[in-house]
Amino acid sequence: MRNDWEEVYSADTFRDKNEYPSEEIVSFIMRNYGASEHKEVINVLDMGCGWGNNLKFLKDKGFCGVGVDISKTAIQYCKSSGYTASVCDFSKLPFSDSSFDIVFDRQAIQHNTIENISAISSVVLGASIIEKHVTLDRNGGGPDDSFSLESGELKELCLGAKTAWEALGQVDYGRKSSEQDNVKFRRSLYFVRDMKAGEIITKDHIKSIRPGYGLSPKYAKKILGKSVSSYVKRGDPVKIKNL
Repeated sequence: MRNDWEEVYSADTFRDKNEYPSEEIVSFIMRNYGASEHKEVINVLDMGCGWGNNLKFLKDKGFCGVGVDISKTAIQYCKSSGYTASVCDFSKLPFSDSSFDIVFDRQAIQHNTIENISAISSVVLGASIIEKHVTLDRNGGGPDDSFSLESGELKELCLGAKTAWEALGQVDYGRKSSEQDNVKFRRSLYFVRDMKAGEIITKDHIKSIRPGYGLSPKYAKKILGKSVSSYVKRGDPVKIKNL
């Protein structure tokens, strides 16, 4: 897509476009950082800065904005307008992970990837909304046709995203129904010495061994120092009723 965007930005018909910043970006930046008294130390990266409409907003508001784009013409225009910007491939960003406080992408990635792998992978990273352009014919000649999905690819995206979402599952540390019969094979706490009623439990009195008929080993520290309520003998599983 590199040549496509260079052709777009070098065309005279494109020069008056992207004059105003994105409403979503303006809203997010001002809502979260607008009240800051030191905006000049808030570093913001605009991925796919294009003609610099968002960089202008950042500069006017006093933020430290940096833009990257694949088009040399777009970056030259940004620099001539006084913005900090550089020609850059998104897969080879020359910045360390801690360089920016805010990183945003206003439709750059989704305009440059026809394949669905990036969108589907984003689901695993937490994305819940995916934007893609769709066309009946990629060779139709429209301004967005060349980077839009056709019907079959849209179907693949939907199925792939759904599969990725379902593969995440849900965190559940509870015992599954399929594990119920295997509980007896787990470790649990047992008395390894005879104890009289009222005697204090120490680490020498209990041990984590199989089978799993006693209290879970995770309770070992909690029962140390407690007294037994009745006589127990070596080999008895530790139960709540014993304490």
